[in-house]
Amino acid sequence: MSAPLGWSEEHLALRERGRDFARAQLDHDVVAADRERRFPREAWRRAAEFGLLSAPIPAQYGGQGLDRLSFSALLEGVGEGCRDGGLLFALGAHTWGCAWAVAHHGSDALRDRWLPGLLDGSVIGAHGATEPDSGSDVWGLRTTVTVEGDEAVLRGSKTFVTNGPVADVVLVYARTPGTQGLHGVSSWLVPADAPGVTLGPAMETMGLRTSPVGELFLDEARVPVGNQLAPGATFHFQDSLEHERAFLFAPVLGAMTRQLGECVAHARRTRRGGRRLTEYGGIARRLVDMKTRIEAGRALQNRAALALDRGRAPEEANLAKVFLSEAWIDSCRDAMAVFGGSAFLVEQTRERELRDALAGPQYSGSSDVLRGVIAGVLDL
Repeated sequence: MSAPLGWSEEHLALRERGRDFARAQLDHDVVAADRERRFPREAWRRAAEFGLLSAPIPAQYGGQGLDRLSFSALLEGVGEGCRDGGLLFALGAHTWGCAWAVAHHGSDALRDRWLPGLLDGSVIGAHGATEPDSGSDVWGLRTTVTVEGDEAVLRGSKTFVTNGPVADVVLVYARTPGTQGLHGVSSWLVPADAPGVTLGPAMETMGLRTSPVGELFLDEARVPVGNQLAPGATFHFQDSLEHERAFLFAPVLGAMTRQLGECVAHARRTRRGGRRLTEYGGIARRLVDMKTRIEAGRALQNRAALALDRGRAPEEANLAKVFLSEAWIDSCRDAMAVFGGSAFLVEQTRERELRDALAGPQYSGSSDVLRGVIAGVLDL
């Protein structure tokens, strides 16, 4: 492919490197893993060895220090080569929800204790913000934390914790009793084996089944006071969330590219009524729409990455997330139409891709909520 706007030959090489690695090392029986709702630990280990977990983390904290645009190109390639959307989602949640926050907002002691394992994949991280009564209203959380001597005591529960059932450590947001809204909220690293911590089993989900999601229960869970991240939990959360929204769908761009190539190849070789599928206007229009979404999505994705390299990117990240999460669903539906009846077979890729895609407009901020945020920027 020619270099997209803003990309150099180095970015193209990173994309190719990510694609080749994923094809060779992340290829496992996704159909079986999806059916069994099995977390692919071996593929996780290989992704970590490749450097996928350490790539965006600054070099002074043990990472590779890849800039955001370069990391975006690498992720796109990995997404093209890897057919396990759940694994890629789990890797992203670990990186932005936990490792990134520890690297940028943790103390030197917390970095020394947790970052080596978070970056080499031996420690699986999770992020506990959502609660049963506070989803999009994150700052309506009810989990509390009180300091008793040299320990912090956490009481409450979290839900929809990505990686929760397999996590070794969870970054938990809690509030000081008697406070409201974003005031009085702090963030704490809570080991899964800390006293009073219980990780619930994996929930049954429609898609992304290789990415376990569950509940976290904190029954007077005790951690050292040194496990608190630097003051300013609101900023920590927004920083992690902007990166998550900007990068969770970079692999999807690669998956959409792979999907389009497979649809074009199928349409060229398949005949109905003596004509190739590509000769039917309806099919051709679907393929053109799929291509258009890829190019438009990549422009928004790269814009968000470049903005983050310069500092903050709330608007750019929100726009990229809303567009790509919905474009992925539309392209999956187009792929179903191109492949026809065979797309409904579980052994094929199509139905699983669509199930995985349907969650996109909900996680990391729902599309409806983010449209409201974007409307505010437009002064509507």
